[in-house]
Amino acid sequence: MHPCLSILRRSAGRVARSSPPGDSPAFFLLLATAACWGFVAPAPARATAAEFGGAARLDFFATSDLFPGGEVREADTGLHLGLVPEVQFRAGRHVRVKPWAEIELERYHDYPARDLARFGFGVDIRRSNVRLRLFHGSSNDELYFPDPAGDAIVDRQQSGAEIRFEATPGVRLHAGLERETNAFDNLHPDRDDRRWTTRLGVERGEARRIRTALTWFYRDTQSVTNLYSYGQNVLRLDAEGALVDRLHGALRLEAGLRSYRTGEIFASNFSRQDSRWRVFTTLAHPVVGPLRAEISAQWRQTDSTRDSKKSVVRGFGFGLVAQR
Repeated sequence: MHPCLSILRRSAGRVARSSPPGDSPAFFLLLATAACWGFVAPAPARATAAEFGGAARLDFFATSDLFPGGEVREADTGLHLGLVPEVQFRAGRHVRVKPWAEIELERYHDYPARDLARFGFGVDIRRSNVRLRLFHGSSNDELYFPDPAGDAIVDRQQSGAEIRFEATPGVRLHAGLERETNAFDNLHPDRDDRRWTTRLGVERGEARRIRTALTWFYRDTQSVTNLYSYGQNVLRLDAEGALVDRLHGALRLEAGLRSYRTGEIFASNFSRQDSRWRVFTTLAHPVVGPLRAEISAQWRQTDSTRDSKKSVVRGFGFGLVAQR
C-alpha cells in the first residue's frame, strides 16, 4: 500500500475509536474546520464589520532522520495538515485586531509513535505601521526520542510576544520574546527545562522583486539538573520573491552555535559545543484561485565536540496551500 494511503487509513481508524474529545486529533480537525468556515465559504455579497480569512495546507514530506544524534537513523515519510483560521475587525478608527488560531497535525508512516497534534492561538493588534502579536501554543505527549528503557515523552507550552514596525519606508524592524516549558514523563524528569528565546531582526521590502530579512536569536535553556542547560546564538537570513513567470521562490540560511553549561565533569555534555547549520528552500506556483503548489527541500548538519551527536539530515516535501 502506498505510504500516503496507509497514513490516511491509520488516521481514519483513530477518528473512529472513541477517545476524550480534547485528546483526539479529530476534535482539533473538526474545530478547525468550523473555525475556517469563513475561509472556505464564498465571500459575502456585501462588506461586513469583520473579515474572515486564514490559510490551510497539506504536505507530504520525507526525512532522512527523525531523531538526529540517535544511535541509528530513523528515516520516514508522513503527512502534515495545518489550519490557521482568523478574523479581522476594527477597534476604533486606527486600530485593527486579528484573533487567530493554529492547528497542526502530523502523521508518520513507519514511526506512528511520532504522530502529534499541536495547537495554538493568538491576536495581532495593528495601529498605523506598528503590529503587536501575542500568542500561546502547546502540544501533549510528543515523542522527543525513542529509548529501549522507555521513550522520552514531553508536553510543551509556548507563550510569547512580538512587535514589528516600519522604521523607514521599505525597512521594518522586529523584536520578540518567547518562553517555552518542557515537562517530560516520569522516566526522564532530569530533562525538564524552561527556555527563553529573544530575537531581533530587520526586514527590507521588495527590491527588484526580492524581500530580505536578517534575524538574530538567542536561546537560554535551563534544565532542572543543569545537565542539559545551554546558551545558543542563531543568525538567520531569509530571501524570497518572484523568479520567472508566476514562480515564487524562498531561501532560508541559518548558522548557530550552542554551548552547554553543565559544570559536572562526569556529565556527557560537559564542555560540549555544537555548530548547527541549516538550508531550507521552497518553490511555489499558483494552481487555481487562492490555491498554490509548493515543493521544498532542506539540509541540516550538526558538528559537535561530542561525536555521537554529529548528524546530517536531508528532507523534501510537496504541498498544497490555500490562503485568503
